[in-house]
Amino acid sequence: MNNLNDLLGIIEDAQRGYAKYKPTFDKITDNYIGRFDKESRRNMHERGKSHIFFPIINTKVKRIAAAFQATYFNLESLALIAPENPQDAQKAKTLERVLNTHLQRSALLTRLTPTFYQGILYGTVAAKCFWDNGIVIEHIPLEDIYFDPNAKTFQDSTYVVNRVYLSEMKFKELGRNKIFATKEFQKALRDMANDDNRKNKADKRLSNKVELMDVYTRYSLKNTSSTSGDMWYISTIMGGKYVLRSFVPLKDGLPIFSGTLLPQITPSYETDAVACYGDSPIAGLIPIQTEINIKKNQQIDSIAEALNPKMIAAIGSGINPMDIKRGPGSIIRVNALNAIQVMKAPSVGITENQIDELKKDIDEALGIDPLISLQKSDGKYQTAQGLSILASEAATRLQSMIRSYNETFFEEMLGHATRLIYIHSKHDALKQMLKEDVFRFSTIISSGLSGANVNVQAALMERAFKMYLDSDDKDGAQQMLKTLVHTMGIKSVESNDQLETNN
Repeated sequence: MNNLNDLLGIIEDAQRGYAKYKPTFDKITDNYIGRFDKESRRNMHERGKSHIFFPIINTKVKRIAAAFQATYFNLESLALIAPENPQDAQKAKTLERVLNTHLQRSALLTRLTPTFYQGILYGTVAAKCFWDNGIVIEHIPLEDIYFDPNAKTFQDSTYVVNRVYLSEMKFKELGRNKIFATKEFQKALRDMANDDNRKNKADKRLSNKVELMDVYTRYSLKNTSSTSGDMWYISTIMGGKYVLRSFVPLKDGLPIFSGTLLPQITPSYETDAVACYGDSPIAGLIPIQTEINIKKNQQIDSIAEALNPKMIAAIGSGINPMDIKRGPGSIIRVNALNAIQVMKAPSVGITENQIDELKKDIDEALGIDPLISLQKSDGKYQTAQGLSILASEAATRLQSMIRSYNETFFEEMLGHATRLIYIHSKHDALKQMLKEDVFRFSTIISSGLSGANVNVQAALMERAFKMYLDSDDKDGAQQMLKTLVHTMGIKSVESNDQLETNN
């Protein structure tokens, strides 16, 4: 696969799939950041109409993202290690402690938060996880990742393309470290030095950036005598003509992970759909958001017209229009008292009920907002039992999205991170484990109670704590008590001397 044309063909096919979805992504983005399309904004401005964008979708997305954060980071320990052999329980605990220490150092909340927002907005998440003197997790925007259009799932992909930007300094450093092929790298440097367009680039933010295309390809090794399974390789293209890396094997496997929050549903006649993309939980709210904006701006225009009404004056009435604008206390001379009429402003109340109904439609479409806010106008939800029922029912959709996020993306990425730590960490206990028999394990995400209200979480944990006590499981009760305290926002300080690594 060192043929440039073959690699360019892969990139073109993958980017063609992204281009199909880009208009939808752009529309979702505009509605999230609160931006009218240029034509609508110009039209309203020229007609003197109000053109304020009311960011309902923005508010909803942020509240759901907060629930995702609470789900993963309200617990003291995010990941659990389950050994295949029960006799390896102590090894699993050691690896679990080292893993959580690494995750704390990697600023995981900061790294994962963009994936929460991207998943909620577009239904698809992507990130890169690799080892560089520690675990590194990098969020990948959808405009920088291109999927195999023939894959049924991301795990089924035979290739994936990742566009990356490097500073010139980092690019040259990789070249000096022989990461790139020397001849192609030198050609690329000469091209950069002679590129006048690059020197005069209008976008100064990218003027000192080098754009590369990393092409990851997978090939089966089942027919070889030494290795079984699949192997991933990386090739790097610059400027559509320089092959800086060609078919380099990745010993640690594919570093890119992607998943979905909702499955993509496409009509049977649509043959060019890319299955790796998920369905957006937000896209269906855009028409309602648009209608709310129209109604709210109509309200503003109506109020402005009520405060400054239009007037009709008869021709020859002798009225100077500027006299009307002078304000209270001024005298207006007219030829006849009935020569002027005030136009009645539209009623603001007409749209108020419509806006309330539209907001309810958004809550109904999301299906999870009552869980996050625990607010409902209906009196039956004001009792403790009513709130409990509401939380249980509303949790279903959020729980479904979080489970999909877990199974298609996060668990696989964290399992990869665990393997990297096990292999590359300099922790003495892990070094000793590597010298012994093969230690097989799986990584389990301890994802809390699916974003439920803190009080609901605390009540359930308290019940679990009592159950542990009743069964004389003191260790379980102690762990549940620590988790309950952490969930309530009370931090405890423990010695981490044994958890430190040499990295």
